[in-house]
Amino acid sequence: MGLRSPLLEPYGDDFAWSLFDAAPDGILVVADDGEIAFANSQAGELFRCDTADLVGTPVDELVPAEVRGPHRAHRTRYRVHPKVRSMGVGLSLRALRRDGTPFDAEISLSPLNLGDSLFVVAAVRDVGERVAAEDHLHRVLHTLDASDDGIFLFDADTLQYAHVNSGAVRLVGYDADELVTMTPLHLNPYRSEAEYRELVDHLLADPTATARRETRLLRKDGSVSHVEADLKCVRKADDSIDILIGMAQDITSRVMHEMAIKVANAQLKSNQNELLRQNEVLLGAK
Repeated sequence: MGLRSPLLEPYGDDFAWSLFDAAPDGILVVADDGEIAFANSQAGELFRCDTADLVGTPVDELVPAEVRGPHRAHRTRYRVHPKVRSMGVGLSLRALRRDGTPFDAEISLSPLNLGDSLFVVAAVRDVGERVAAEDHLHRVLHTLDASDDGIFLFDADTLQYAHVNSGAVRLVGYDADELVTMTPLHLNPYRSEAEYRELVDHLLADPTATARRETRLLRKDGSVSHVEADLKCVRKADDSIDILIGMAQDITSRVMHEMAIKVANAQLKSNQNELLRQNEVLLGAK
């Protein structure tokens, strides 16, 4: 049980309810039968109605019709084992404004015993923007994973990878959890940190620039992948540097083919020279 200072005694029980009204989240106090017994002003703003329209309303009406059955079942289970459920680990569901507009909400629950009656304090937070941002990020990452090329996102200061796609995993043989503990220096020991820093500084100085390099990446099994890599910086909407992105295309087959051609050409030239030498010997013998 909380402790109240004597300084608060002149305010009586009104002080406790005023705390609910001062909370940044929508606060609903729900009776055992599901009726809303108290709603703070933020709850009225959240559900787009007067608080008087919430008090006395069944709390089940604040969720979409298709989930009201499961919601009632959840309330029944909670009454059997009431406990605090914090916002960070609370319930995430769709809530319904009084005008019929649904929104993504996160809800924390706390039991409140008043005399012989059990009430539930529900703190409701609109997380629609966060859900939309997470959904956008998920779609972006899904798009990155659909690419056959290796995509490496890394921090400009530490050079540590922040995200890699499935193409990067296939390219170098490390799994994603291993790669996000690494830097480009782990995969490309053929370049120094000073060279990477110089390249990064160049890209940060001109965010419109793109650096293209043919380089080698050392795979987990010790083999080498030849890649053509494009590197550029990505800025946040507020024009601050966000992260650097590298896109690496595996050109190992092409490089091996070009090397084979060079070897074949060299062998052909050697054979031609040997043939000329032998002809000169034969002519000299005549």
